[in-house]
Amino acid sequence: MNRRLFSLLFKVPGEAISTGTAPHDRFFGRRSLLRYFTALLWDSAAFPLAQIFMSLAEKRLVNAVEFENPSYMKEVVFYCVLVFLLTFFLNSIAEYQKEQQTALFMARLKRRFAEKLMLLTPEDREGFKNGDLIARMNQDMDSIGELYSWSLHRFFLGVFYGGGSILLMLLLCWQLAFIILILAVLEILCLGRLSGRIRELGEKIQADRAKGTGLFLSLLNCLKSVRMLSLRSVMYQKYSGIHREIARSRAKQEDRIALMNAVSELTGSVNLLGALAAGCVLYFYGIVDLGTVMAFLTVQDGISYMFSNLKDFFSSLNRYAVSLERIYDILDLLAPERIPQEEGCSRRSFPQTISRIECRHLNFRYGPDTEPVLRDVSFTAESGDIVAITGPSGAGKSTLGRLLAGLRSPTGGEILYDGLAASLLSREAVSRFTAYVPQFPHLFHMSIRENILGGAAPMEQTTTDILRAARLADAASFIESREDGYSSILLENGRNLSGGQKQRIALARAFLSDKSVLILDESTSALDEASEDRILDTLRREAAKGKIIFLISHKERLNASCSFVLRLDENGRLSRLP
Repeated sequence: MNRRLFSLLFKVPGEAISTGTAPHDRFFGRRSLLRYFTALLWDSAAFPLAQIFMSLAEKRLVNAVEFENPSYMKEVVFYCVLVFLLTFFLNSIAEYQKEQQTALFMARLKRRFAEKLMLLTPEDREGFKNGDLIARMNQDMDSIGELYSWSLHRFFLGVFYGGGSILLMLLLCWQLAFIILILAVLEILCLGRLSGRIRELGEKIQADRAKGTGLFLSLLNCLKSVRMLSLRSVMYQKYSGIHREIARSRAKQEDRIALMNAVSELTGSVNLLGALAAGCVLYFYGIVDLGTVMAFLTVQDGISYMFSNLKDFFSSLNRYAVSLERIYDILDLLAPERIPQEEGCSRRSFPQTISRIECRHLNFRYGPDTEPVLRDVSFTAESGDIVAITGPSGAGKSTLGRLLAGLRSPTGGEILYDGLAASLLSREAVSRFTAYVPQFPHLFHMSIRENILGGAAPMEQTTTDILRAARLADAASFIESREDGYSSILLENGRNLSGGQKQRIALARAFLSDKSVLILDESTSALDEASEDRILDTLRREAAKGKIIFLISHKERLNASCSFVLRLDENGRLSRLP
């Protein structure tokens, strides 16, 4: 087992993640880690000990008959009581504790994985496809759960069972132990060639399933386009082709599993007959008694079991290592974001409101090999300003909006919030004073009221606040006309609303948050002019309260309502219009 895998197997995060998880809330705390390994070892040792004691009971039982000595029956009863206690008490309690700790571990692991996904920066998120992330959350998590719940148990079970059986055999008769050991090695060599191919097919099936999941998700997101472009047959062929390949791999895998089971049964029978024959020969030569032969037949499976389990465990380590690394690729991707203390800035100095935004020679490109989207953009906006950002499609308007909202980091230049560099602030800190409303906002499968609340704590916002925000966004009339009003449940992503209604709910969410900076990215594109004018009146009133508002739009009519206009050309350069 290499050092990297060992560290992943028992990795206990040394600190909480930046979403506020308490420092003591780790996958395995010291106590739970101790409980897990104690339960794992006892659960793994109970069955081997029971088998060894049972073999000794059988030995004494046969000896009692063979030598006509009833005193051996006391030992038989003693061993049977030990077997009962090990099987029905120790094993059950240990297995319950092991499964309980494993379930807690997996729940915490999945929760932290989900928290980290929510912290992914757009730059990091671009490196992962949806299908791949779902495969990590499902197949890789299942693989890790299997490791802690079953595979480690089988590993120690094999060690205890095989080691105990070998020790007992050597104590009883080393000659017969040597013969059984040779038979077990031959059995493992026969099965080893088959199991390797089965593992390869399993890895191929897992990879194909991830591709199928990714394709299915893309289909869900573009069903209308598939129908309009008559791509149904093409997409069907792609999807069915993946699943035909999975079916072929599964059929091959099942064929080899069936063959391996048949070979396993055959070699097991040969081992048993070989051990019986060797025992009979040694018995007739007076080397062992009949009870010893019976004890050997009871525990001879332990050696085969040990070799088989250890081989399977170590051959599966690569698969477990891949799953662990794929999960920790996400968990280790983001360290908790902190303000550098040497810069003279602490968490207490995080601004809750700001009155000035300055961009100095801002540049941005999406990748090292791509053309810059923004070039040398410089401007200053202050409290009360309504700033229009216009330009042709692809000029970088939305990119500039995301930079101002802290959703992306510039690749050159800097953004200053009240003189504090954005590079010194975490995205969470920037979100405290900025509200960003995209052209196509996402709404959740919950009530309209909950969608307007967004991330605000419900107890901090009264019904009056929600109604006021809806009126400011010109959303109150259509919400109140619905049968359940603000309690109306929206379908996923607001599929039971029009585009304009979704935009107005998103605007209400922004107004309710009462941030000092509002960034509206084509957020009124689906509204008619009357609704748009009412929202512009609202924005002017909000600006009069000292807020900074950015309007990203293609509509020239909005420029008249703005303090000044920033026009981006097709090269991402800025010209300022008075």
